Amino acid sequence: MTDLFITTKKDQIYHYIKSKGRVPTHEIIAYGLSIFTNRADRYARDLAEEGKIWRVQEQVKASIREFAKSREEVWSVYESDRDFSRKEQSKCPNIIR
Repeated sequence: MTDLFITTKKDQIYHYIKSKGRVPTHEIIAYGLSIFTNRADRYARDLAEEGKIWRVQEQVKASIREFAKSREEVWSVYESDRDFSRKEQSKCPNIIR
């Protein structure tokens, strides 16, 4: 994806995740390498801290067939995953994320 208005690598990573919906970490890293950055995983974590994307919880991953057996992190932009993540966080406020 080449867009003249996306200026930073971090924005390119965000738009890639947004276009795919749910993306495992290895795909983010592979995309990062294709745009010549080795910080793609770090950018995904930064985007999660900013609240633009979030990690899919283990319970949700188990219900999604393509990610059910995966042990790696899956990143999402879907509102339903975000709401579930907030509910889980409110139940267990001491979990370090």
